Amino acid sequence: MKLERMNFDAALELAKRLPFAYITELSQFHFGATPETLEPAEWAEAHFFDGTRELRFLPEEDALVPTLLTEESDDRFVDEIPGFMASDKSLDRKSILIRKYIRTDEDGQAYIAAVRFTVKEDAE
Repeated sequence: MKLERMNFDAALELAKRLPFAYITELSQFHFGATPETLEPAEWAEAHFFDGTRELRFLPEEDALVPTLLTEESDDRFVDEIPGFMASDKSLDRKSILIRKYIRTDEDGQAYIAAVRFTVKEDAE
């Protein structure tokens, strides 16, 4: 898993091109296809993703900071259906998953190094 901070304007342009979003605002949240209009001034946090990347806008200090997580070929992971989706039969989003990246420390103990939204390859 490669992690890199991005310039806000460049990140916003990338967010528009990623097919799925999870956006939390103070009064509502959005989960599904990326909206045509993005209003970052309203976000508490936002995640935009496809099958290999997740772009996160998370609060730090008094601003949202964009960070891009990109999957690498040697990553080990497990996928699961998000709990809030598994219990809601009206959601037709079985192809959106939570991906947990697994690493091993110097003592051989496995741990979850990162967690992100992802999409099954056939759903993109």
